[in-house]
Amino acid sequence: MGTDTQGNDEFSRILYGARISLTVGVVAVFFGLIGGTTVGAIAGGAGGIVDGILMRVIDVLLAVPGILLAIGSWPGSATARSRSCWRWASPTRRCLPGC
Repeated sequence: MGTDTQGNDEFSRILYGARISLTVGVVAVFFGLIGGTTVGAIAGGAGGIVDGILMRVIDVLLAVPGILLAIGSWPGSATARSRSCWRWASPTRRCLPGC
């Protein structure tokens, strides 16, 4: 990568700027590992009806694409805006269409 005009190493600056993102990613993977291991241990240990119920719940969760779930659940998304009436956003103080 090299250096910028002031002689600063660009790669180290990128790593320094990405430390929050990397930390969030590692923590998310850790919690996913703990949660998956726990659910798997419960399903494997109990077996029978508990295993069947947990498998159906996981199947439903895996059927929904993660990016659509994230977009739909974000408070500032278009889906959330269409369900609420933002009267303050209109200069004439009228309701937005679809309210």
